[in-house]
Amino acid sequence: MQSIKDINKSIQHAISALQSYGKDLRIVRGIEATEIVVQYRKALSGDSKIHLGMNQKNWDSVYSGDVVFLLGRWVVVFFKDAGELDYTSRVFSPGGRVAGFGDWDSGGEIECPLDLLSKSERDSLEQLLSKAN
Repeated sequence: MQSIKDINKSIQHAISALQSYGKDLRIVRGIEATEIVVQYRKALSGDSKIHLGMNQKNWDSVYSGDVVFLLGRWVVVFFKDAGELDYTSRVFSPGGRVAGFGDWDSGGEIECPLDLLSKSERDSLEQLLSKAN
């Protein structure tokens, strides 16, 4: 189990990476959508915990915009639109790799990691996000 100190350290690392996203060539880009789905399924099965990012409003208080979560040791930024989970905006792996929405473009069609979940998995994930603290 991760300590609050470790969780906050991971979130601070992600915030720093967010600030330099796309500007810092030392960031290793590339996380496949299927790799992220594995992390979602670990959270759904209870094998990894979901925590709301530091200084983030709770899920239900955001109508539209990015919300940062820690899934195990992964930092995931979800975009919420009109009160509903819309897409995965950015992801940061524990090893320092990063991917953003446009990185999952396969020949003009975006394959968002959330699109690879079944409807019931996606609904369950949104419920977990709503309960995270």
